[in-house]
Amino acid sequence: MFVLIVSALLGTTFSAVLDPSLTEWTKLDTDVENVLFPLRDYILEIKAFRPDVYNTNPSYSQLSAVLKDTTMMMLLYSGGWNNQVGKLVWNTISYDTRAPKDIAIEDCDARYERFYSFPAGGEKEQIWAWNFFQDYVELTCNDELQYEQNFDEGEDHSLKPGLPEKCRALGDADVDRIQFKFMKDYYIVVGPRMVGKKQRLLKQRLLKQRLLKQ
Repeated sequence: MFVLIVSALLGTTFSAVLDPSLTEWTKLDTDVENVLFPLRDYILEIKAFRPDVYNTNPSYSQLSAVLKDTTMMMLLYSGGWNNQVGKLVWNTISYDTRAPKDIAIEDCDARYERFYSFPAGGEKEQIWAWNFFQDYVELTCNDELQYEQNFDEGEDHSLKPGLPEKCRALGDADVDRIQFKFMKDYYIVVGPRMVGKKQRLLKQRLLKQRLLKQ
């Protein structure tokens, strides 16, 4: 992938911009790929594929191995590959384990969260979309909301001290490059940032859901 070569050559001296090839579906050829991507300027879409054989309720001893077949991971960087500011982990399936195992932003969530529903209704091909704003982020699968996080509401938990501050810092970070892991043979593409009425409606929906939780 062209952007992988550019990022390796220029390292921290380059202010990342979007590679034009990402305006069309671009295949991730390996399990670890570095891509220049200004995350606040665009929506990131990922075409993923649920494995044909999977177990939604593995035993504790099996869980780490099972996760490798369903897990997607993105490491977020700002200004250079030596400055990691975020880690996103999610799955192509929803687990039925007692403790949620579906998704986590490690800089905001002390533990994994559950999806709102089984991704893509169980279909093999899935289109995920990460939509980042300064105050919050949403993740959809096939246009259905599966996860959201307000960056001012990082979890306050003794297991991971400092999460509220780290979560807010992620929202403020100028993410300009991403490392994709465990996503070989998946595809990525950019979508235009939503503005105007649609963005305002998203914020109103998030506020309403926050009020209902109180």
